[in-house]
Amino acid sequence: MSKWCAQRFPVWVPTDPQVVRLGYSPTVAQTVGLFFAPTISERESIMRHHHYVLHRFSSAAYCTLGLLHHEHEDGGLRFVAFTLEDEKRDVKVMGQTRIPSGTYQIKLRTEGGMHARYKTRFKGHAGMLWLQNVPGFEWIYIHPGNDHTHTEGCILVGDGVRENLTRNGFLSDSVTGYQRVYAEMAGAIQRGETVSITVKDIA
Repeated sequence: MSKWCAQRFPVWVPTDPQVVRLGYSPTVAQTVGLFFAPTISERESIMRHHHYVLHRFSSAAYCTLGLLHHEHEDGGLRFVAFTLEDEKRDVKVMGQTRIPSGTYQIKLRTEGGMHARYKTRFKGHAGMLWLQNVPGFEWIYIHPGNDHTHTEGCILVGDGVRENLTRNGFLSDSVTGYQRVYAEMAGAIQRGETVSITVKDIA
């Protein structure tokens, strides 16, 4: 192997005893270049994970307000958007109940009528932001909307919020907020990185 190849494609030498027993020969592998370790940038891409935290801070009769943050590797939080969901219920009412707290992976769903509408509505739309394996719920998305009548268990996002005390909560500049959140999350997923969200009840 040339010096250039050795620098550009560092050889992976397995240490697993089972692999060694199968007859692995480091000398032969290095000579013919059978095993190549990923570069640093490739390893970072493989390991890159984006974690978001939704803190529900106001739970009222008709809706729930929250704060969506991106969590840094050091545990610090970066504000992303305000959120609005349906109200909390002990017994689920179809289309009028928020999802349970917990951690969910987010993937892109490229099927269904909502995806088709958003593909026409939003430039660069590549699929709905879809929360995976939510207990008791299907097709939970992150999408724009203003109040509890615009969601059936999904998470609405926006740039402004109205108090949830004397009146029902309300999100403003929802489309603007959604487009920013979407570009961030969907972009990461399209790069092969993982995205997840932890929903926490603090009120």
